[in-house]
Amino acid sequence: MDKFEIDKINFAHCEDEPIHIPESIQEYGFFFALNPKTKIIEVYSAHYDQLLSTTKSPLELNFLDLLNMQEHEVDFVIDSYLRAKERNTRLPIELTLKKEVLKDKTQTKFHAVIYHVQDYMIFEVEPHVKFIQSHFAKQYSKIYSANISPKYKELASIDELANSIAETVRKLTGFERVVIYKFNPDNSGHVIAEAKVDDIESYLDLYYPAGDIPKQARELYLHNWIRLTPDVDLQPIPLLPRAKESNRERIDLTKSLVRSMSPIHLQYVRNQGLKSSMSISLVSHGNLWGIISCHHRQKHYIPQNIRVDCEELSQLFSWQLYAKEEELRIRKKNQIETFVDTILAGLSQKRSIVEIFKKKEDEILEKLNVSGFIFQFNQMSLKLGEVPSESFLNKLQDRSHNSELQVWSSSKIEEELNLPSSSSKIKGALYIPLTKDFNCYTAWFREEKIQVQRWTGLPDEKQLNADKKARITPRKSFKVHELKITNQSLEWNKTDLEIAEKFHKIFLSFSLSQQEQMQADISFLEEKDQTKDEFLATLAHELRNPLSPMENAISLIEEAIDPNDENLTSILNILKRQQNQLGVLVNDLLDVSQITRRRLTLKIKDVNLLDLLKGAIETANKLIKSKNQTLKLNFKEDSILIRGDYSRLLQALSNVINNASKYTDENGQILVNCHPNSENVVIEISDNGIGIEKSKLKGIFNMFSQVDANENTRGGLGIGLTLTKKIIDIHDGKIIVESEGLGKGSSFKITLPRSKRLKESSGIQSNSNAPWIKDKNILIVDDNEDIITTLTLILTKKGAKISSALNAEDCLDKFSQSKFDLAILDIGLPDISGYELCKELKVKSSYEHAVFIAQSGWGQKEDKRKSREAGFDLHLTKPVKAKDLIQEVEDFINSKS
Repeated sequence: MDKFEIDKINFAHCEDEPIHIPESIQEYGFFFALNPKTKIIEVYSAHYDQLLSTTKSPLELNFLDLLNMQEHEVDFVIDSYLRAKERNTRLPIELTLKKEVLKDKTQTKFHAVIYHVQDYMIFEVEPHVKFIQSHFAKQYSKIYSANISPKYKELASIDELANSIAETVRKLTGFERVVIYKFNPDNSGHVIAEAKVDDIESYLDLYYPAGDIPKQARELYLHNWIRLTPDVDLQPIPLLPRAKESNRERIDLTKSLVRSMSPIHLQYVRNQGLKSSMSISLVSHGNLWGIISCHHRQKHYIPQNIRVDCEELSQLFSWQLYAKEEELRIRKKNQIETFVDTILAGLSQKRSIVEIFKKKEDEILEKLNVSGFIFQFNQMSLKLGEVPSESFLNKLQDRSHNSELQVWSSSKIEEELNLPSSSSKIKGALYIPLTKDFNCYTAWFREEKIQVQRWTGLPDEKQLNADKKARITPRKSFKVHELKITNQSLEWNKTDLEIAEKFHKIFLSFSLSQQEQMQADISFLEEKDQTKDEFLATLAHELRNPLSPMENAISLIEEAIDPNDENLTSILNILKRQQNQLGVLVNDLLDVSQITRRRLTLKIKDVNLLDLLKGAIETANKLIKSKNQTLKLNFKEDSILIRGDYSRLLQALSNVINNASKYTDENGQILVNCHPNSENVVIEISDNGIGIEKSKLKGIFNMFSQVDANENTRGGLGIGLTLTKKIIDIHDGKIIVESEGLGKGSSFKITLPRSKRLKESSGIQSNSNAPWIKDKNILIVDDNEDIITTLTLILTKKGAKISSALNAEDCLDKFSQSKFDLAILDIGLPDISGYELCKELKVKSSYEHAVFIAQSGWGQKEDKRKSREAGFDLHLTKPVKAKDLIQEVEDFINSKS
């Protein structure tokens, strides 16, 4: 590199170069920074003496004193500065300097621009220079307007307009080659138009890497629309006094017309075989659309006034290019919308958008230039043409789902989704979610479009991971090479998006109508489901009534029979087992109903996992022993805590272990493994039993489902696993089942969240022989005579004095005759409810000392609340065991004492 030394550059990448503050200008202009108040020069270009002849230092000069202008002309200069400052721009002015202050006495008139930056009033001065095109500048502008305006509507492409612009700029400036360079979305560039002399190389249709115009250069082009390099070998002229020496800030030359160019850029121009260049920005709606790039093989200076004219023209060019681009886009959009409207005209109550799309499949795909389309709404799916595989669609949904309800598109979806290159033809996708639901969207697809592009320079010349010298050295080679673009579809443009969104709105409307219908269906099903739940709850309640006297009768028989009578003992055990089984079934029915209706109350606390597992195993142990099965627990830790309701979790785990035993033959094996981690515990309960057909795995947790319900059913209603799953779910856990098939056993994996506490507080339960009951007056009110009879027998044997009533009226009579210590009232009495009866009894002051117990088949949270409000002290859910009743009353009495 003979023009500059890379080792002296103090930045690592081209995009880091501070090109807006070079602290130097090009030699063809002069720079003066004034104090806006005093007009004294504070910063100046070092070659000022080529313009001014003065014995004074520039720092002693009032710049306005150098002017040979009338007062109103000077006022105009000051006003121009104020306007430029207000609008944050630069403005052109003409200056006349006094002969006596000039080195060249023959040149007194100068072109200048004025602007404000960093509390400076800036003048950039250039001499009037003879330039043959100066006489034709205004003419060329008029000729361009006259030629282009009448046929503007007739131009069929952006390229035609761009070629007219390039030719106008070439004639206006005299450069040998003028190209229109359009930026691509990735900041690379494409030459779309060119005007040139015959003997210079053509750049038309070439592509340039983004690195050729780095980021900070593109940013500068947005604010300064014209840049001239008349001679790449001109030496930069420093600004004085230097920033370091005077302790001032480096001056921002973003607005400057004479700012010195980066040495890297100058070498880049030299490497093209050029001596001079000029760039004019094309800016549309605040974005850098492209550049008019001018090239010359010899030194070529363009006077300031011509450059300012070019800058003004560039605003017209920018507007025309944008307007033509929009016009062509809207023309295409209107054509497609006309087609879309003809499709929509066929919509009716009998013909939905889905049906029409199917019928017009080929035409729709062709008009929209796509190869496939999907409309997905929950389980409904419409597919047209070529669409990706299910796994591919899942990846697409994952990627798009992270972007909320936003349109997502890509012409390189394999690269965007980090997928390996595949044989799939689909390489582009435009995805629009319908709702936040994962499986509701419309998507358009495009196949691979192989393109061959002509790029300038060697493809591997600039490497991001190269050393500093290689990164900063400008491109040396401009040899053209062809690049084959594969694994990519056509880009999705604004028109594509607008049309896709129009269809999307139609499908969204269709989806909402479908959702309304689904909601109506759901409401109907929920109503039916509520009826079912109410039936189950009522059934459980009605079954509980006969369970209570059965329980009490069994207790009485147990006390009465001779324990040495094997026959009666055996019969009694059968009764106890069957009654217990019936109680479990009734409880399961009610539990499922309560969970479904969200009425189940949980007592959440820290639960010791090992204790829970031992309790669940103990619950199922009787069945396991009866079948001579072995159960192994692989879990020795005693400090693992989980959060939950102990009794409900015990119920869930017992169900699974009991299920494993039930569906495993005699001498079978059951294994319970635990796998704790920092957040959860996985409990795996596996067996070598009959297994589950793979087709039945999905429905294993459905209510009334049994794996062998046809011939070899093993008892139960098929709700145990349903209840188990619901209990696990409300504990923020999950349960899954696995089986290789019939005869290969099964495995249930239960995941539960761990507690953050380390220790569990243990509670102590009291045990009592109920000394309080002796000689107590107890009234039992129930319309079920069997309950009264059996409970009377049990409590009488405990020493209590029992009275009874079958209805509310009888109860009130009994209360008027005697005082009672304890009243057990059924809620569902034939004349008035137990709630009303309790309220009536509680107002009698003479009975304030009595304990009132509600006894009901209804035991939901709402039922217990009603009991409290009615004045009951306790609410017991049927079937009520006598020993439980006695214990509950004792606990209540103790809590009050």
